[in-house]
Amino acid sequence: MRDYGKYRRGTKKTGYQDADPVNRADDPAAEEKTVRQAEARALKLLTYHMMTVHEMQERLTGDGYTPDQTEAAITYCSSFGYLNDRRYAENYLFSMREKKSADRIRSELEEKGVDEATIEDVFCENPYDEDDVIYSLICRKAGDPHVFDDRELRRVYAFLARKGFGASGIWKGIHRFQDAAPTDD
Repeated sequence: MRDYGKYRRGTKKTGYQDADPVNRADDPAAEEKTVRQAEARALKLLTYHMMTVHEMQERLTGDGYTPDQTEAAITYCSSFGYLNDRRYAENYLFSMREKKSADRIRSELEEKGVDEATIEDVFCENPYDEDDVIYSLICRKAGDPHVFDDRELRRVYAFLARKGFGASGIWKGIHRFQDAAPTDD
C-alpha cells in the first residue's frame, strides 16, 4: 500500500486539506473553518488556470462543499478579481481567435457558463474578421498560394470545417487563396 504521509504532512503546514469537508451546521467554528477551506481550495484551483464562475461552482460542489460554502468562496475570489467571466471571455477570444470560428468560440464560452450578453460585448469590443482567419489558416496549412488538386482541397476543407467554419466562408477563403496563386504566362 502507498504511503501518503508526505502529502498529509504538506497539507498540515498550509492548513489546506483535500479531504471531505466538514459540514456541521451546529458548530459555527467548524463551518467557518470549512468556508476557509473552500476559499483555499478555490484559490488553489485558480493557480492552475483561469476559470469562469460556473466552472468554479461545479468544481467546489463536486469537491463536497455546500452551496453556501461555494458561494462564499466564489465571493472571496471575485473580491480580488480572480474570478471574472468578462476577463475570461476576453482572454479566451484572444487566444482562440486564430484557431477557431466565432460560432465555435461563442459556443464554448456558453458551455463554460459565460452569459450571452457578456459574450456579445466581448465580440463587439474585439473585432473578429473570420475571412482573414480562414485565409491565414489556409496559408498556414497549405503554404504558398497555389491551385489545389482534389485531394488537397478536401483536406483543407475538412480541416477548416473541424475548426467550426461555415461552408460559404471556407469556399471564399479557398478562392481567395487560389486567386493569389502566381499564374503561368
